[in-house]
Amino acid sequence: KWCGLGSRGHYEQDARQFAGWKVDAIKVDFLCGIGAGLDPGTAFKEFSDAVAKSGRKMLLNLCNPLTDDWGMPHTPEQDAHNTFVYGPTAADSWRTGTDIAWGTPTAGEWPNILRNMDANAWHPEAQGPGHWNDPDYLIPMRKLAEGGYELTEEESTTQFVMWAEMASPLMLGSDPRTLAQSMIDTLRNPEIIAVDQDPLGIQGARVATDSVGDVYSKVLQGAGKRAVVLLNRSDQAQDRTVTFADAGLAGKVAVRDLRARASRGTFTGSYTVRVPAHGTAFLK
Repeated sequence: KWCGLGSRGHYEQDARQFAGWKVDAIKVDFLCGIGAGLDPGTAFKEFSDAVAKSGRKMLLNLCNPLTDDWGMPHTPEQDAHNTFVYGPTAADSWRTGTDIAWGTPTAGEWPNILRNMDANAWHPEAQGPGHWNDPDYLIPMRKLAEGGYELTEEESTTQFVMWAEMASPLMLGSDPRTLAQSMIDTLRNPEIIAVDQDPLGIQGARVATDSVGDVYSKVLQGAGKRAVVLLNRSDQAQDRTVTFADAGLAGKVAVRDLRARASRGTFTGSYTVRVPAHGTAFLK
């Protein structure tokens, strides 16, 4: 039987055991809970209470793959079992969608990146310092058995940039030993990481969209500071523009390219840049 209840009925016992082992983080999975007739909010809160009683501070992540017993079709909120409602009071982070990838790396995962990113964008108001929307792991450039990569380097960078813009947990799901140095350098970019870790903990929100892509703006600590992403969803390089008013900016705006770690000058009204296919420009 591949699906069943694991810790159910033993939450406090298991939490004490994890604490005794000096575990730092727990990921609790609701797989098949609907089929067992459980309410996810209630079940997750019971586990959260058990962790609180364990005597050890352990990070708690709620995982919630949707199973067919929910019924189809379903909304993005249902896909996450509505974790945005109860996650902030039950856990440190909670999944906002289904798994971004499964098991062995598979070609063509780019649509999954967009799917999880879009699901994560539904409820930015749910998160704040210490409590985070989680669109799932980063999966940069996982190698395929037949050669090549699950995601291109540009697609992998787009996932990293968008996760940082949304202040998401940056959990690496790839083997770093297999990554190109250029990918490692991107993942270690301190300016991108600083956006993710900004003390305000505000999730970047979509402020403009068209048939090619989106513009996201994230409020940062400090008067008038924003992190802006220009996303190109299309299969060709495109000129992408942010109108400063959309991003919450006015007057003369100093623009810095966070990916290149270089200043681009001062502009008024808007800024336009060429963005690669499936790529981003990340500005501050």
